[in-house]
Amino acid sequence: MFGGMSSTTKQDLAQHYFEAANLLISAIKRDELEDYKLAHPVPFLYRHSIELTLKSLIEWMDTPNVWGHNLASLADTFAQAVRSKFGQDVPKWITTRIKEIAAMDANSTTFRYGVVPADGELYVSLAHLQEAMEVLNGALCSVWPRLVR
Repeated sequence: MFGGMSSTTKQDLAQHYFEAANLLISAIKRDELEDYKLAHPVPFLYRHSIELTLKSLIEWMDTPNVWGHNLASLADTFAQAVRSKFGQDVPKWITTRIKEIAAMDANSTTFRYGVVPADGELYVSLAHLQEAMEVLNGALCSVWPRLVR
């Protein structure tokens, strides 16, 4: 069911994408699914989760709606919104990590459509990606309690 009573926020949807990526990696670790079959979906789900989380946080900080899929730009807009709203800087490691993901899939086409990067090859360790995304997701989601006060 979609819409109506089952409508979700961007933040809820971001968490759903995040949890779906974790479920797929768990299935890979249990040898229920082959990693090569999920080489595009898992990073896409994490990337999209980050994108939706940033967009929802930016909107909650009264910054106008943000469109597009450029994670590097969203990271900068997020950092500016946090500085404006709270007078604090986003820890450098957060924007750096987001920009690392952006560098792998700058236009949201590598993982979504299988568009090969300019250099022709990209290796992503799904176990390492999962660990990094757990930490990043936790950091980004920790902002929510401050916003909804």
